[in-house]
Amino acid sequence: MNTEPISYYRQIFSKEDWAIGMHGKNRQAITERFYAFYNWMATSGELDWWTDEFAVFWTDEKRCLRAILNFSRRKVIQEVGADALKGVKGGADILAVEEAQKFVDGFVDERFYTPKLSAVNNDWHDELVISAEDLSDYDAVKA
Repeated sequence: MNTEPISYYRQIFSKEDWAIGMHGKNRQAITERFYAFYNWMATSGELDWWTDEFAVFWTDEKRCLRAILNFSRRKVIQEVGADALKGVKGGADILAVEEAQKFVDGFVDERFYTPKLSAVNNDWHDELVISAEDLSDYDAVKA
């Protein structure tokens, strides 16, 4: 597991649309963390690299929080050990919920998608060109 520090940014558009930004010096660490989100089904999309140190992916609130809880649970089991948690009411979940909450509290709510990046341009009339066919050529006359 990569231990390079990664900063997490979150832009919430709605419960169904979250953009998660990750910033770090190590591109491989960011990619591996994205794979953790992907493997725990927080996203089905791709990692979009904006710079060498910043990448973004899309998710939603429910899937993101569930994935964070899942990889927090795995981290707790790896660090504490499964045998140490046997017979304890709640087991790894008690510690995993705390760990997941710390992770989520570390998100910086940031607006990195600006209206210009996220807006749909409906001003098409400037881009369309109307032209007529030249029917004087041989192929057009033959048809």
